[in-house]
This record gives sequence, C-alpha cells and structure tokens, in this order.
Amino acid sequence: SGTVRRRLKLGERIWIGHTPLTVLHPPDPPLQRSPRGAASDENNNSLVLRLDWGLASFLFTGDLEQEGEGALLAGRQPLSHLVLKVAHHGSRFSTTEEFLKAGRPRLAVISAGARNPFRHPTPDVIERLENAGVRIFRTDRDGAVIFETDGRTLTVTRWASRQTERFDLDREPQAAGEAGQSLSGNFLPSVEPGMARGAGSSSFHPVTGTLQTSGEACDLSEIFPPSPASA
Repeated sequence: SGTVRRRLKLGERIWIGHTPLTVLHPPDPPLQRSPRGAASDENNNSLVLRLDWGLASFLFTGDLEQEGEGALLAGRQPLSHLVLKVAHHGSRFSTTEEFLKAGRPRLAVISAGARNPFRHPTPDVIERLENAGVRIFRTDRDGAVIFETDGRTLTVTRWASRQTERFDLDREPQAAGEAGQSLSGNFLPSVEPGMARGAGSSSFHPVTGTLQTSGEACDLSEIFPPSPASA
C-alpha cells in the first residue's frame, strides 16, 4: 500500500507540537521465555510510551505483562505518572503492586469491550488499583474516555454519560474539611454534561488516537501508521 513504517526504539523521543512522547520499552534484545509462552513474550515486548504536558503525564502500556513491567522497573525508567492506560485490558498478569507503587498513578483507564469473552478487567487488577488509591475509568462501562489537559488542569469525559470531571493539578493540598478529593493536584467537584475544549490545550482520545496541542489537531496515525492487518 506504500505505507511507511517506523520501528521505534527505547529512549527515542517524538515531538507532537510541543508535546514529547518518549519510548520506554521494549528493550533490545527483546524479552523472552515467559513461563506463559510465546504470546506472553509478544505482550511483554509491547511498545510503552510516556506523554508529558505540563503537570500532566500519561503512561501507555500496550499489552505489557508482569515480566515487561519488571524490566521497566529494573531499567529505572521514569515511571511516575498521573494517568495510566492499564495494560492488557486489565489482565491479571499485568498491573502488579510493584509497578503501581513505582508509577503512583492517580487515574487509570481500562480499555475493554463490554461482555468480552476474557472477562477483562479482572477483579485482581481492580482490587490492586483500588488498594493503590487509583481512580478507575472503564470503556466497557463508560464508553470512550476522553482526557484533555492544558498542563495545569485535567478534564475526563465519560462518553456514555456525557459527564465531565475536572481536576486541578497545581493547587496546594486542601485543608481538612475543604470540599473535594485529593489528586496530588486536587479534585474539583465539577461534573458537567458537556464542556468545550479550550484553545491552547492538549488532549488525548484513547479510542480515536488523536492528540490536540495548542488548538491544532494531529492524527497519531501519521506518526504511527496502522499495520495492514489493523487498517
């Protein structure tokens, strides 16, 4: 079809406007010999990307399993982040306690189809996320989950209910008794049926894969073209 492919390598950084996207995984040589077989080896060599915009940071983990998470921990990669795209649709072989302790996400989104035959996300992963104090969003219940940020605030929209929650990332910790919940940057109790995207913001839509920075949309498929099988 004439599509140009590009193989990304550990340590590479791609700029989308003013937004850096950093490759944290897989290693070279690739991970091998998972006790769960070749399919797990393939999962453990998933592309892991980190996106940073101001005070907001996102970690995209593909289908990474526990051995891949262990490699990230051993490699001392910059794992602390605000929003986690939970690996492998919430499989019990991913999202270990150690990985959550290192990353310290405050929000997580799980991409899984409703009534999927694998029963993802698994109760084990939900429990680990809840024990870590992570706020969970799920596409099987919430529909598309849209994150938008200008680097100082973050809004999360559940497409199914059209509800939007807003988080202030740079406020000082709240005093006891003050309304709202803590989010390192703090939760603003704002739930709205719809919210206009402001100019100068950066937003990532995990379903369509579009990124908007400074009011200009960029289709990630131009940078990471789909394979013929997935096109």
